Amino acid sequence: MTTLPLTPARTAALVVGVPISLIVIIAAAVSSATSHHGTPGGTHPTARLDLSAQGTVTATANYGMLQVVPAAGRRLRLTWTVHYAHHHPIVAWHSTHSVGSGSARCIAVRDCTFSYQATLPAGLPTDLTDGAGTVTVHGLTSPVSVTTQAGDIVASAISGTVHLQAQAGSITGSGLSGALALAGDQAGDIRLTGLSSPEVTASGQSGNISLAFTAVPQRVSATDRMGDISIAVPSGPAAYFVSASTDFGTTHVGVPTSQGSSRVITASDQFGAISITH
Repeated sequence: MTTLPLTPARTAALVVGVPISLIVIIAAAVSSATSHHGTPGGTHPTARLDLSAQGTVTATANYGMLQVVPAAGRRLRLTWTVHYAHHHPIVAWHSTHSVGSGSARCIAVRDCTFSYQATLPAGLPTDLTDGAGTVTVHGLTSPVSVTTQAGDIVASAISGTVHLQAQAGSITGSGLSGALALAGDQAGDIRLTGLSSPEVTASGQSGNISLAFTAVPQRVSATDRMGDISIAVPSGPAAYFVSASTDFGTTHVGVPTSQGSSRVITASDQFGAISITH
């Protein structure tokens, strides 16, 4: 959960929708606005949205923790909660036939945090963006894209293509099995475990990269500037074409290698050690 510093006014917003260009029919719509003052600290569930979901689901949060999990059926359900320490925030929520959006303004409080939970059909492509907060996504079977500016990303049990991008925060993944997994981080560690995706690409600027596979991969690429790279593949006779180089650091390759192998592992670093093992 992200805690925001004291400011004269702190604003957060969330927009969740399905692009109208995909001709999505919304079965239910909600429109409400509330305003409260002077209530002691606590939580305030500001909105619950329930609508029919098809096409690509897009969720954008300016501030706060965003959690996405699968649900049976074809409904997208959203719960949005404001956590506050002193005075009740001013809250507004609106929705149209294609988009649900909300905002909250916290005035003269020490901290004000926001959390969103969305349940949606596991097979819908999902595009998630958060400005400042942790994004957690679990159990989806469709392509998933997650981008954060200042927050962590946690992804687990996803069988579709995954694209994870963080500017300032860590990326943690487990049980990713889609055809392709991409992870990029500007300032934070990348740690992916239980990987069975045949193709994985990870790139970092300042942080460690750790990739652990449970199935033999076909193509692995890890690139870093300032941090260690660790790649672990399953034990066995499978051989790899390996290219590993670092400008300032050590390199250790402990897997069978073959110049003619179709399985390729590439690791490149500037300041850090490289380890490729079972």
